[in-house]
Amino acid sequence: RGAGGVVNVELKSGTNQIHGTLFEILQNADLNANRWENNLGGAPRGPFRQNQFGAAVGGPIIKNRTFIFGDYQGTRIASSGGVIQNLGYGGSYTIPTAAMIGGNFQSLLGPALPGGGPPQGTIYQPNSTATVNGQLVRTPFANNTIPSSMLDPVAKKILALYPATNRAIITGGFPANDFFVSTPGSQSTNQGDLRVDHRLTDKDSLFGTLSWANTDKANTPPFPGALDGAPFQGASEQDLSRNGMVSWARVWTPAIISETRVGFTRLVTARTQANASTDEFKALGLGGYDPTTSLNGGLPQIQFCSSSFQTQYCGTNYSQIGANSWLPSKEYSNVWDFIENVSVTKGAHAMKFGAEVRPIQFPFFQVPYPHGELYFNPQETAYPTL
Repeated sequence: RGAGGVVNVELKSGTNQIHGTLFEILQNADLNANRWENNLGGAPRGPFRQNQFGAAVGGPIIKNRTFIFGDYQGTRIASSGGVIQNLGYGGSYTIPTAAMIGGNFQSLLGPALPGGGPPQGTIYQPNSTATVNGQLVRTPFANNTIPSSMLDPVAKKILALYPATNRAIITGGFPANDFFVSTPGSQSTNQGDLRVDHRLTDKDSLFGTLSWANTDKANTPPFPGALDGAPFQGASEQDLSRNGMVSWARVWTPAIISETRVGFTRLVTARTQANASTDEFKALGLGGYDPTTSLNGGLPQIQFCSSSFQTQYCGTNYSQIGANSWLPSKEYSNVWDFIENVSVTKGAHAMKFGAEVRPIQFPFFQVPYPHGELYFNPQETAYPTL
């Protein structure tokens, strides 16, 4: 793997004259092509609009001695389907069909198993397990349909929240990619910089900078209501960035110059899931321990495993629903920077020496499974010897 890039950013300084600029940049979807995923799903090109606007101005505070420069930029983005990364969600998902929501799984039925017997995809009554001639057996559900009386009332409420499929439905096996969706997302960023330069003497100069940025992102999850189904990016994200730096430069002799810098950078990122303030456990009647607290609302993350290996890596027949297992989260990054540079010129040679100390702190609040985790696998309704 190649090393990461290094980017050096330098702020302008003010001068003895006042100079400034205003700008506005607009980008929209008028000349954009449709996304490949949208074409595959038969969906039209989604909306997209991006505005970047701002101003910059610099000038003197004390002529020939103290100068100031400042800038502001606002960014507003309205997008959909993930055209801009982490703004909206788009693509194909797998959800139960309307018949399956009612308990009818006849569409799963395939050809008969080798050697005779029931067709592939047959589902069995989990409470009918018996031993016949030393072998475990189960009774198939009639017409491959689970009676409504056997469906859990909470499960019925959750299943009723599913949207209708809008892609072709596979028969003779589990459905796949039968629901296409493209949801909106938005971003609002306000950021600015301030720099002040001051010449103390002919040999000493100071400058300091302050930078800040506030970014708010909002996403509509792929599924409605309590189903959520959004990944770690969640339904909302807030990024707060702050930076301050002071530099002192001194000319000791015509051949020796030093620079001392102290800086501090702080970044706070907070993400929340949809329904963060809604007690979905209570709303849907989900019993047992209710973990809902401030910003910890929503359903547990619910996985439908394609095997009996019940972990987050179990593989799925249906797309995940519920709140993501790592939300809400709050991450902090605190970085101090202490730098000392010395430049020495000797004859035809120029040498530069320096040292840097950079303490980094990364405290964060990120609890795994804060609203629980539910796994379901097909073993409970499968033939017991399979």
